[in-house]
Amino acid sequence: PKPQGRIYAGDVAFKLRQESPSLVGIDVAYVSAELRSKTPKGSKTVEGIPVLAIEILSPSDVHSNVAEKVYEFIDVGVKAVWILDPDFETVAVHCQGTEPVSFNRQQELDAEPYLPGFRVRVAELFE
Repeated sequence: PKPQGRIYAGDVAFKLRQESPSLVGIDVAYVSAELRSKTPKGSKTVEGIPVLAIEILSPSDVHSNVAEKVYEFIDVGVKAVWILDPDFETVAVHCQGTEPVSFNRQQELDAEPYLPGFRVRVAELFE
């Protein structure tokens, strides 16, 4: 079925904790239909937790900072975090309660059970 949520990329900040005024940028995020309906159209801030957070590594990223972000996302309730490494064309998938799994460009990635039916070849993410 067609997802009813929304994909955000780049210029939107997320307020992940209601008790905190801080905002976090996420390279690409998918939010549920429920969170989508609560977010005003055109808003540059989303107050809530995405289902999927995708971070794309850049040359300036520091491993400890990326790890901290992954732990924070999982801690607040993000169901899945994908870390895309353009240099090696790999995706590290972090999900609540499981060990991280790495996928290479020869493999197919899915977002089950969080995005039923979504599948993509890893190579396509880097084209």
